[in-house]
Amino acid sequence: RGFMWFGTKEGLNRFDGFQFKVFLSNPADSNSLRSNFITALNEDKDGWIWIGTPGGICYYIPESDCFGTINAENTVIMGMVVDIKTDNENYIWIATFQGIYRYNKKNNKINFYPSFKFFRPLRINLTTAGDVWISASDGSIYKYNARTDDFSGYKILTDKEIASSVMLGNILDAGSYGLLISTNIAGIRQFDPNTGKVSDFFRDEYQWNNILIRTTFLYSDEEIWIGTESGVHIFNLKSGYVTNLQKVTTDPFSISNNAVRTILRDKEGGIWLGTFYGGMNYLPPQNKPFEKYYPTGLPGALNGNVVREIHADQYGNIWIGTEDAGLIKLDHQTGLFYNITEGSNNIKIESRNVQGILVDGNDLWIGTYDNGIYILDILRQAITDHFQFSDKRSGLRTNTFITFLKTTDGSIFAGSSSGLYQFDRKNSSFIFMDNLAPGYFIHCLYEDNIGNVWMGTYGRGLFKYNKSTGTVKKILYEKGDYENMDFEWITSIFQDNSQRIWFTTEGNGFGYIDN
Repeated sequence: RGFMWFGTKEGLNRFDGFQFKVFLSNPADSNSLRSNFITALNEDKDGWIWIGTPGGICYYIPESDCFGTINAENTVIMGMVVDIKTDNENYIWIATFQGIYRYNKKNNKINFYPSFKFFRPLRINLTTAGDVWISASDGSIYKYNARTDDFSGYKILTDKEIASSVMLGNILDAGSYGLLISTNIAGIRQFDPNTGKVSDFFRDEYQWNNILIRTTFLYSDEEIWIGTESGVHIFNLKSGYVTNLQKVTTDPFSISNNAVRTILRDKEGGIWLGTFYGGMNYLPPQNKPFEKYYPTGLPGALNGNVVREIHADQYGNIWIGTEDAGLIKLDHQTGLFYNITEGSNNIKIESRNVQGILVDGNDLWIGTYDNGIYILDILRQAITDHFQFSDKRSGLRTNTFITFLKTTDGSIFAGSSSGLYQFDRKNSSFIFMDNLAPGYFIHCLYEDNIGNVWMGTYGRGLFKYNKSTGTVKKILYEKGDYENMDFEWITSIFQDNSQRIWFTTEGNGFGYIDN
């Protein structure tokens, strides 16, 4: 079915990928949840969801959308349920403070192994071979023997450790590494089922002395994830290398809380982390095609939130214009971001709002929203020119520049908040093109395969400029529906292999024109 089920202190939550459905206890309804405080969850081979609570166990049947509870041979499972697992034969194993229950759904019979006679269970785990192992409060792990209907015990903790409040946790079947048994405050123990040998798993014991382990998860044959009160520790079984995932206050994509209580992988390969104070966290599968860059407050991180323009130069650097942090460079060699506007360098760009960027050989053209146009020598890392309205030689009538275009013949056009300019290389000044959408906010520029320049405006639609004839045409919708196109807010323009011109708008979708 693919639902995600989350047990909380305030009910059972089912997530279908879009929305949650919350199941709550209703004392007046015998088909409702037994308690709102959920302590354990498990799905059996028939698709039933088993729910542990402080007051016993119940199950949910998806086909009938109702809850029920075990009532076999006058045996009612009461008290705190700490874990539930289903074995390969579809027996339901239930760990409680009173002992272990083994429920047979086929004949509605229960085998009970009381704590006072056997052991008090903590966690139930199944190996890949189908063996049932249980960690217990007496510092031992127990393997169930179906033939004798009994358990074989193996001491994991010393008496001194037990007296020091060391407790066992999860048991992981790590293949050739044997069984890995977590403890709350003494790291992880390695157990060889063939020889019964127990050893400390971590090479550097000091590293784990003050780490409170809550859960463990076998991510792969070579990696385990350890949920702790100090985030997730990812341990490479081969190299011993540890990566620690923790909450970073300035990073919205870090985990929401360091107190990690449960780790689960879904059918698509995504990882879910349940935390004590920060709800659920989801890590998509690693085959996602995008890597995120965002402000974290850390050195070398991107420090702008509103990215307006991105361009690469011939040296492999990525130049980023932002509306809130100015000009930023991503160094391809170091992978670090450098803020050119705010950095301690000799480059002086007096604007934090960079709208347009153009790479012209070794020159980087920088269009700002409030201080004209800068030209940066990329190799020398120095400003070589600054054009602004107050400088009469510049030919500019505004300091607000939004976009640039270099055409195939080498011409450079600059779109401003009040029209289009062409750069005069000979006189190093700009010519205002008063016959091309004068007074209009030029938001984007594009040259098609036959040399026409397309202009997208902010609120005034789309224009096509024929450079050879010097004429400009406003683009209308089919059937001359002028009103629909007249006030379009054009955000980008692109030509595909079939020579169609595509354009996107702000608030009205996208379309194309057969050119």
